[in-house]
Amino acid sequence: MEKIRKIAAVLLCVTMLIRVFCTPISASELSETAKAISLNERYVLDTAKETAFCHKVTAARAGDLKIHINAQNDSFDVLSLYVFDSKGCFVRYSSIDAFTLANRNVYAADHDSDNIHYIWAEFGKGVGDFDGTITYSVQKGTYYIKIETNYGNRVSFDASLSVPARIGCLSFSVKKGAAAQFGTVLSASAAESVMWSSSKPSVASVSPQGRITAKAVGTATITAKLGKGSMIIKIRVTA
Repeated sequence: MEKIRKIAAVLLCVTMLIRVFCTPISASELSETAKAISLNERYVLDTAKETAFCHKVTAARAGDLKIHINAQNDSFDVLSLYVFDSKGCFVRYSSIDAFTLANRNVYAADHDSDNIHYIWAEFGKGVGDFDGTITYSVQKGTYYIKIETNYGNRVSFDASLSVPARIGCLSFSVKKGAAAQFGTVLSASAAESVMWSSSKPSVASVSPQGRITAKAVGTATITAKLGKGSMIIKIRVTA
């Protein structure tokens, strides 16, 4: 039995290596075979009946799709994870966190010409052999999670979506004649600069350095722009 399991594991490894040189899976095939799941719920895979599982999850907003996998086995084995977008294209992971394995070998395969990126773990005998979280940066839309392993492994997983908090607009009320210095936290290179502008310079003006001066009673919108990103500041000037 042990020899048969090892042979099956080797065959699965060969299959994964061959897949690196294949084209992405078709979106229709994914849609037909995928089982819809909910975020933040734990799912246990029935590896007594099958070894390949495909699940569909929906990201309501752009953010980080985090997949937490736990796998246990009684002998040498392998496990692979693929994530596809709604068009059937492979999604590259952005990070792998907190993996613990016994007799471990973890591979992150990336084949640029076919846009393939997947996680392949080879794990040995023990309890709680494989546990960790893989993070993918995703946009709003549908994603497919495909997990492949061998018969008899105890595998469970859950998916969650972490959405960063963003402030799109700030509002202030200031008195005529007042001035304030605004700044930005940038991740861009030093060669780039923020472009400041005012919708009504006669009410509130802004300098190239972000210093706002309240000139007359009324309202104005100050915009700070860098590349495709921007921040809006609404100013209400009182007497």
